[in-house]
Amino acid sequence: MRSKISQLIFSILLLLSYSASAQLNTSSPYSRFGIGDVESQSMGRSSAMGGVSIGLSLPFEINITNPASFSAIPQQVFLFSAGVKSRQVNYETATETMSSNDNGITSLNAAFKLNKFWSMSFGVNPVSSIGYNVYAEDSVISEEYSGNVTTNYIGTGGLTQLYLGNAFSYKGFSVGANVSYYWGPLTKKTISILSDDLYSGYLTDNRYSNIGDFYTRIGAQYTDSLLGKYKFTVGAIYENQKDLKAKVTRFTTSNIIINTIIILDTIYNDTIAVGYYGLPQTYGLGFSVYSNKILFGFDYTFSKWSDVNILGVKPDYYTNSSIYAAGIDYTPDYLSKSFFKRTSYRVGARINYSNLKLNDIQLVDKRFTFGLGIPTKSGSKINVAFEIGSRGTLDAGLIKENYYGINLNISMADRWFVKRRFE
Repeated sequence: MRSKISQLIFSILLLLSYSASAQLNTSSPYSRFGIGDVESQSMGRSSAMGGVSIGLSLPFEINITNPASFSAIPQQVFLFSAGVKSRQVNYETATETMSSNDNGITSLNAAFKLNKFWSMSFGVNPVSSIGYNVYAEDSVISEEYSGNVTTNYIGTGGLTQLYLGNAFSYKGFSVGANVSYYWGPLTKKTISILSDDLYSGYLTDNRYSNIGDFYTRIGAQYTDSLLGKYKFTVGAIYENQKDLKAKVTRFTTSNIIINTIIILDTIYNDTIAVGYYGLPQTYGLGFSVYSNKILFGFDYTFSKWSDVNILGVKPDYYTNSSIYAAGIDYTPDYLSKSFFKRTSYRVGARINYSNLKLNDIQLVDKRFTFGLGIPTKSGSKINVAFEIGSRGTLDAGLIKENYYGINLNISMADRWFVKRRFE
């Protein structure tokens, strides 16, 4: 047993060290705004249920959305969960289309119960992702000169969280908190090329934002019986508005070619700002009703992005966001010897009125999800979630994204600190 636990902990640490430098990939042009695309914290079962998680309190699953849920973990059980994601995205404008495949790690988490009242979890999860590459073309005409200008906007990086969560429970009530360290580079580059038959000029402007700060989410849940046959859990989460410390450096160079003469110059190389990237005040409410066979859940989350500042400026593209999610899980018979009866079948939906408002239009993300919870002989569970959805619109010169993808999560449980009766 000790050997298995040591191997498991070593694997966790190895994966965590790898994930520290790995971001969930995105190729969306909308990720150029602020901290980038904000990632969902749902995992495992909830990914196939539209992201429902605030009111979920289940014994063999890690739910980082509501830290109070850690109290449901049984004693002498160590849980580990890892997830990956792949998504195909088709981008559409009024005149063009293109597609991209986005892949990445979505979760690396562990949890266990310290005693009857106290549970703990830790792990690494992506918070946001930046990954755009956009071209724009224009022309310059004056009395003495005419030429073409091509501008390439490139962004990479995103935020990652390393968290430690604690939960405490008593007679159906549980409260918890995740204390996270958010860090990550946000890199935004602009390359402008001006050219004609005799002259060409290159201007490259690089801006690096290095972010690192602590952030806290608190949660609460209450679980009780309902009509003797069912149980229900109601939950709530809260995050206060927070400014993450950031240091922004700028490196700008020019490269001018006239005939055969090349002129290179460094225009700027210095720290241009030491300030903050804001995160919004957020609260969420959710509930679930469940029996041995069926589970239904619903979530609502609100984030006040309109009050957020970035480096002392309130962006005009941020607006308040609201997320609605609902989902169902059905398992015919957990104790059956039949594989199909022990398999869980899930479906859900999610609508996200996002934090971006561009050209007076708030972007809306609509998603339909479905999937399976596949049992294994070792006791682990493979959670497979499929998603089909769209974000954005073709109105007002914006981009519409149509996507479909798969989330794969593996949940493992092992007993530890069990005294041997026989040597």
